[in-house]
Amino acid sequence: STDTLDSLRFSRFQEKVATNKDSVHPKVLPTTSAAAQYHCLRVFHQVQDWKGHKLDPLEWGWKMTDGKMTPVHPDLDAALEYLIKLVRCTCKVDCSKMECGYRSISLACTVPCSESTSVCANGNETEDGSNLHTNN
Repeated sequence: STDTLDSLRFSRFQEKVATNKDSVHPKVLPTTSAAAQYHCLRVFHQVQDWKGHKLDPLEWGWKMTDGKMTPVHPDLDAALEYLIKLVRCTCKVDCSKMECGYRSISLACTVPCSESTSVCANGNETEDGSNLHTNN
């Protein structure tokens, strides 16, 4: 088969949408090809480190953030923007915990975040520092 990881992800998303009564949780979908590529770079770097081969982590899927090494995340969105807008998180509080489906995969919640929260702590901030996902 000539399926790519991205086409598998989309097919799986379609299956889940067709069969789920509730929202589709991002954790049940395969990773994107870009995310898998960065993951493979980090795994290779770790194995080389174990073997005593010191490689520059900044060239192998890591970056410095606030003085700490953090994984590089893909430049591509996890899904097409029109699909992301159709999905909402189901958090009952402010999306600040790792139980938030979007936070757990390092994505900001989308604009139609759960109406049951007054403020989403996992949204994109505007230039003035306010959160785009404040539900009033």
